[in-house]
Amino acid sequence: MKFRSQVPNWMILVVRIAAVYHFILGIYMAIFPTHIFSLLGIHPPDYIFLWESLGALVGLYGLAYYLASYNIIKHYPIILIGLLSNTFITIAFVYAFFSNQIHQNFFWLVFVNDVLWLGPLIIIWAYIFKEIQNTSVQMKIKKEEALHNFFLHDTGESIHEISLEQPVLLIFLRHFGCSFCREMLEDLSSSQLDLWKKNYRTVIVHMSNDEEANEFLKAYGLHNMSQISDPNCILYDAFGIQRATYAQTFHFRSWWKAFILMCRGVFIGKLSGDGFRKAASAVVYKGDIIKMSLPKYVFQQPQLIYPQ
Repeated sequence: MKFRSQVPNWMILVVRIAAVYHFILGIYMAIFPTHIFSLLGIHPPDYIFLWESLGALVGLYGLAYYLASYNIIKHYPIILIGLLSNTFITIAFVYAFFSNQIHQNFFWLVFVNDVLWLGPLIIIWAYIFKEIQNTSVQMKIKKEEALHNFFLHDTGESIHEISLEQPVLLIFLRHFGCSFCREMLEDLSSSQLDLWKKNYRTVIVHMSNDEEANEFLKAYGLHNMSQISDPNCILYDAFGIQRATYAQTFHFRSWWKAFILMCRGVFIGKLSGDGFRKAASAVVYKGDIIKMSLPKYVFQQPQLIYPQ
């Protein structure tokens, strides 16, 4: 698995600060197990060995964070485990506090060791999660070059070749599990006659392999439609089809529309491709891109039928 983006320096710095902090804290807990209880005015536990063992575990967290800081995306499980650990300890403390099972002075210990790290780790994990989804490669090509170098799976013709004879309507899907794309495929299925009347050659661009695409598109009566498999999103990038931000992906209207589609029987499926890539459509004619539809949010559908 290859990752292409440059991780922001502040994220690496935060992970290394967390590494140093947890390593020092772990040594402190293991060597001076009762000291922190004295500072907080709390009677130390009877089984102090458990606290010393916890200190060793915290020190290992520090070592793991430091190793992960050299490539936080590749070593994302360490960041995720750290985030989950902080989250569950915080939840456990809140429950124990309100049920009077723990001394209130423990708040400061939990706050400094767990709550304080939640914000930065959530932001870092959100960045990592998005980058894990990214299937792009560093192969930037121009639109004109892309038209010559991408070929239909069934005829072997390039987009450019076909466009010299008739308009080519390119439908860029997000991924086959996307309920919004499934809605778009339903619309595309019902619009085939209109597209044929306009002399459009419709081509579906997706990030899956041809076999998976054929099987999936059968359900919409589109398996005979021309396709282009672009798992590395080279064609997407060439056409300027960007990846959505979290705000554009998880907009409240996305949730509402997904709910409406579920009520209609259009459900979310297995993710196959980049879940943050936007959908789009474009018309190519005589070797030129004459029209494009690039929605801002993932719940918005690109145009399928363009006015002449």
